[in-house]
Amino acid sequence: MDEKDILGLINRPYFAVDVAKLIGRDTIQTLAILDYLCANGKLKKTKRKIGTSSLYYLPEQDEDAHKILYDYLSAKEKNIVDKIKERKYIPISEFSQEEKLMLADLDDFVKIVSVITKEGSKITYAVYYKYDPKELLSSSSTKEDSTSQSVGSQSLNTETLSNPAVPKPTISRAQSKKVVNIDFDKYEIKITDSLEKGVYLGNYGVLEIPVIVFVQPKISSKSILNMTSLSSELNRYCIIFTNSNIKLEGNFKLVKL
Repeated sequence: MDEKDILGLINRPYFAVDVAKLIGRDTIQTLAILDYLCANGKLKKTKRKIGTSSLYYLPEQDEDAHKILYDYLSAKEKNIVDKIKERKYIPISEFSQEEKLMLADLDDFVKIVSVITKEGSKITYAVYYKYDPKELLSSSSTKEDSTSQSVGSQSLNTETLSNPAVPKPTISRAQSKKVVNIDFDKYEIKITDSLEKGVYLGNYGVLEIPVIVFVQPKISSKSILNMTSLSSELNRYCIIFTNSNIKLEGNFKLVKL
């Protein structure tokens, strides 16, 4: 079965496991084939995964793929998508912290575009994926900022915080005490305040998601309790730089020192 035969079988959006059944291959081989076709522009796939798989589809099936994906969204996510679809674009400042976190997982439906106004100020918008950002630029007499990017690259669960290409924080030793020096800019974190030693307030990424940053090489059960309490009190996502091998779920993201 060649490339043309496989593409001929994609008569609607499919999950990889369904395509595997169609072409008589195992899932691993099928994924390799599908990703190759995506890389060559013959197929497209959703960034959002349903379960463990993206949806694979032909370019002309884009509408169908988004309809299927929309059905899997939560009620709150659907509300955000519907609101952006209706207005075409909305300033990020109008979204709550919870909505900003959700936007990070909606990059199949939303594009993030930063523009510079004629007064020189920067405004970041959530733009519906079908709306051409150039229309936004012309309608608001602004120019696109070169730092504009998709929501996906700002997700708190993606490569920005875990990519090994990003330099690791450096640890220097002074008087037998570890001092951790972190270039937060490398992690797209802008520190706005220091609460105490190793605990900071800041904003993450182009969405400027409010976060609490903890720099704690070793984490005790007491530390976890304090982090959980502070996260709940301030209603913020937590990014923790640590050497400890622990697992935290929910509003916590661990970055290995």
